[in-house]
Amino acid sequence: MSSEGELQRFLLLYASQTGQAEAISEELELASAENGFRAERHCLSLTDKRFSIEDETCVVFVVSTTGDGEPPEKAHKFFKRLKKTTLRRDHLKNLHYALLGLGDSNYNQFCNCARTLDKRLQELGASRFYDCGFADDAVGLETVVEPWMEGLWPALREELTSSDRNEDKISNSDRDTIKQNIYDVFSAISKIDLDQKTISESVCDDDRLQNEKSKEAHTEANLTDPNESLFSVQLNLPSFSPSLLTINFDAALNVDEEQRTRHVLASTETFDIPIVSACIMTSKDAVKKTLEISADISGLEFKFEPGDSFGVICRNDIQEVDRILERLNSLSQKNCPCRLSMKSSDVLKTKELPKNIPPVSTLYDLFVRRCDIRSLPKKKFLRVLSEHTLDSKQRRRLEELSSRQGADDYIRFILNPGISLLDLLIAFPSCSPPVECILENLPALQPRFYSVANSPLVDSSRLKFVFNVVEIPESDGRFYSRGGVCTKLLDNSTKTIQQTIARYDDKDADSTIKNISRSDYCIRIFMRKTNSFHLPADILIPLILIGPGTGLAPFIGFLEHREFQKKETEGSNNGFGDILLFYGCRHKDKDYLYKEKLEAMKSTGVLSELFVSFSQPDDLTLREHVQDSLKRNESRVFDLIHNKGAMIFVCGDAKGMANEVHKTIVHVIKNGLECSEDKATTYVNSLQDSRRYLQDIW
Repeated sequence: MSSEGELQRFLLLYASQTGQAEAISEELELASAENGFRAERHCLSLTDKRFSIEDETCVVFVVSTTGDGEPPEKAHKFFKRLKKTTLRRDHLKNLHYALLGLGDSNYNQFCNCARTLDKRLQELGASRFYDCGFADDAVGLETVVEPWMEGLWPALREELTSSDRNEDKISNSDRDTIKQNIYDVFSAISKIDLDQKTISESVCDDDRLQNEKSKEAHTEANLTDPNESLFSVQLNLPSFSPSLLTINFDAALNVDEEQRTRHVLASTETFDIPIVSACIMTSKDAVKKTLEISADISGLEFKFEPGDSFGVICRNDIQEVDRILERLNSLSQKNCPCRLSMKSSDVLKTKELPKNIPPVSTLYDLFVRRCDIRSLPKKKFLRVLSEHTLDSKQRRRLEELSSRQGADDYIRFILNPGISLLDLLIAFPSCSPPVECILENLPALQPRFYSVANSPLVDSSRLKFVFNVVEIPESDGRFYSRGGVCTKLLDNSTKTIQQTIARYDDKDADSTIKNISRSDYCIRIFMRKTNSFHLPADILIPLILIGPGTGLAPFIGFLEHREFQKKETEGSNNGFGDILLFYGCRHKDKDYLYKEKLEAMKSTGVLSELFVSFSQPDDLTLREHVQDSLKRNESRVFDLIHNKGAMIFVCGDAKGMANEVHKTIVHVIKNGLECSEDKATTYVNSLQDSRRYLQDIW
């Protein structure tokens, strides 16, 4: 039992891919002391170094899901050990735990990492002391995270007290809080409307009533003006902690060039590679501009295969950074070296700098290369900004947007339009936060991942990738137009060498992109570690490839690979499994990527079948998507899956296409087996578990 005055300890473990789970674990660590606990916080990667799960009795997990339902890279070791079949069913019988999962419901395997962990812990004899929470980034993590965190503390108090045989010390109010917050979590989940991105808060009867009034006032509400229906409401705000980051400018400091260029989020060795060509793959009147980039990797130990993906280390738009620094009255200091450190606090005696912030740097480097200035402002950040806002109405509005009662407004005016830091600084002119406060609350700038669009068997000295250039207009509460952080950077950097393929060019241009002048622009890349999106070693296995838009990119590499293999084995008795490609685009004459290459591969037999769907044809009665084409050919698809052992590869947009394709595959199996939808879903899930149904979606 804890001695009087001693904080009760629990282990707090996190697994994070982009930093969100880590940030939430930091919030929990800070809040733990305020609630009478001591959290010992570690990343799951430190298993056996800083902790042993077998020796623990009370653990709180915060884990995210990445890729196709996989755990974050740094958690692989922990999960691999936990999956050992030799572990006894009572291996973790003494462990009591709580689990918060982070995911995105646009993906089929929503919160799969957390759900898998929960299932495995129970299989090994562990038991929950508090119900799991599954937070959805598609509608705002806070919707579930906030009530789950509030209910955690009384649940922890009950767990740790009862473990000391002092259950009588639990107050009835604590028990009521636990029950209420568990109800809040699952009530919030059940009321999420994924199509309209709306949500109803379910915290207490007063909040529910208030939210109904809030909805009625939505026609008049906007980002900047206080919501009239919330005027008389006492707001429930996130806790506020003063900034601990300090910045001291010193022109005599030397910025370490190696440290400046090192990227802490790169999971493998980084390479600087020059871009040698850029090809515009779409017509001038296409809805989106699509580029194929080719980079020179000759002389490098950079090995790849079709289906691999790699990260591009990008930087923020310099003009946007200058506008932010000017707004923060720091533009004149942007190139001055500075030393950064963290102050101690009453809760944390020592706190390290965020991993993306070096101890010596410049504001320019921090805002351009280190921090994500486009990240959606979290409610906690809005609360921090409100503390530095002079105008009472503007301050009140920021408090509303950060509050539980303002959840609908947060989704409508912050989450849905993708509001950025600069948008907020423009919208609330009396908000003047110190630059330290901004840096402390901005997450790390993440690398952008792209699929390899070629085969090393054809040319191992080139790395190709394809992407749409993202353009975001000034509207819906956004105060300025902007491009995609990485795609616009690549577009602007290759303007001088961009050429258009022959069928879209007014001139008699070569349809290939060989012999184009070399660019002076280099990109820094690294190979993504965990990727099973590869061709099977057995060339007899049939393939069903589904990739609309730029989701076609990895399949170009697949087909080049198979074409080369076929030529190498020409004249032999080696057979190849059928390959069906389901491709989709808007219009056959505007954005049909790799049209000539695909049709040539169909004519030579590399592709067994080529099905192309157009969503915006001249004759709209012929409009269809890839899932429609799958249904039209369901008997062929079913035969390949069920009787021939085909593998299914899906690449592209997670928000609509991937889910629709998944439903269609279930439909195909249901009709083919003449079974119930539940049995068909189980069948498709087994395909995913056995790696016969693979997705590379974003």
